Amino acid sequence: MLARVVKINTDTPTAQAVTNNEIAIAFRPPLDGSLSLADQLDLDLNVLDTEQDVLNLTTGKKLRLRIEKQNVHDLRLPGGHGTTRFPSQDRRNGA
Repeated sequence: MLARVVKINTDTPTAQAVTNNEIAIAFRPPLDGSLSLADQLDLDLNVLDTEQDVLNLTTGKKLRLRIEKQNVHDLRLPGGHGTTRFPSQDRRNGA
């Protein structure tokens, strides 16, 4: 699934990317400068809680990222205390 990097904070360090179907993904970015704002990433939202090879389509380079399940949020679902915004299988597949 394609996602665009919308935020990078090197102090914490964290990054956020958003897919075209409005799923937000937070992750720890590589600290070697291989990730920039607006980079397009090709990642698999069915591979969670383990490292995966992610292709940075902007640079053509592979990144090794770990995407935690609790850091994947469907922005089309309402948020609130005690609710989950974890996307369905269909949504993680691009629907």
